[in-house]
Amino acid sequence: KDLREPCIVGIQVGIIVHAEPGRQHERGFAFCSSALFSEEEQKNCYQHMLFQFRQTYTSDNYTEACTLVPEMYRGNLCS
Repeated sequence: KDLREPCIVGIQVGIIVHAEPGRQHERGFAFCSSALFSEEEQKNCYQHMLFQFRQTYTSDNYTEACTLVPEMYRGNLCS
């Protein structure tokens, strides 16, 4: 079985838990933009991070975070 996706999610969780509160998106999005990921993995990474941030960020912080995600990866999470 492919363990790549669960590993990516595990690192995302670590970033969310351990990065500076309200600033997790900076490290999270830097991780998601890795050239090591396929386009689909980048999309999934950004969308997972956005979903998590929507649950925990203030509206203003979430809006700011959305502006940092390439449009092609935002899906309907930033509309």
